[in-house]
Amino acid sequence: MQYMFILLTLLAIGTLSLSVYIIYLTKKNNLTEILRFFSKFLIFVFCFFVLIYVVLSLVALFTKPLNEISLILLLDISFRGYFFYYIFKDALFLMNQLNHGIVFEEKNAEAVLRMGKNFILITAIQILTGLGISVVRYIGGTYSKEFIVTIASEPLIFIVVGFILYILALIYRKAIEIYEENKLTV
Repeated sequence: MQYMFILLTLLAIGTLSLSVYIIYLTKKNNLTEILRFFSKFLIFVFCFFVLIYVVLSLVALFTKPLNEISLILLLDISFRGYFFYYIFKDALFLMNQLNHGIVFEEKNAEAVLRMGKNFILITAIQILTGLGISVVRYIGGTYSKEFIVTIASEPLIFIVVGFILYILALIYRKAIEIYEENKLTV
C-alpha cells in the first residue's frame, strides 16, 4: 500500500511538472520548440505504454490458465496493439510534417482520417471481444441462464475520438481545397 502511495505521488508530481512546462512553452509562443517537445513526448509516451502493455499482457497470460477467454483476450490485445501502432505512426508523421512547415497537404488529411478510422476499428474490436467472451461464457455455463454482454467503457471514448478525428479530417480537406484555390488566385 505504501508503494502505491509513493507511485501515485510521483505520478502526480510528474503530471504537475509536465503541465507547468507545457504552459511555459505556450507562453513563449515558439512553435518549433513546442512541436519538438511534443514529438519527443509522443515517442516517450508510446514507448512507455508499449512496455507496460507488453509486461502486463505477459503477466496476465502466464499467471492464468490458458482457455478460450484468454485466447480471445490475446487476439484483442494483438489487434489493438496493431492499430495503436498505426495511430502512433500517423501522429509522428503529422508532427514531422508540422516541424517542416508542411501543413496544407492531402497526406496530412489522410493521416488524420486513418487515425480516426483506426480508433473506430479499435472500438469494433473491443465490442467483438466483449461479445466473444460473453458467448464463450454462455456456452461454457460460467454465467447463469442469461446471456450477459461484458464491454468496458473504453469503446465509448475510442469511438468518440475516432469520429472527432474523422470530422476533423473532413474539415482539414476542405481547408486544403480553400488553400489551393487561394494559391491559384494570387
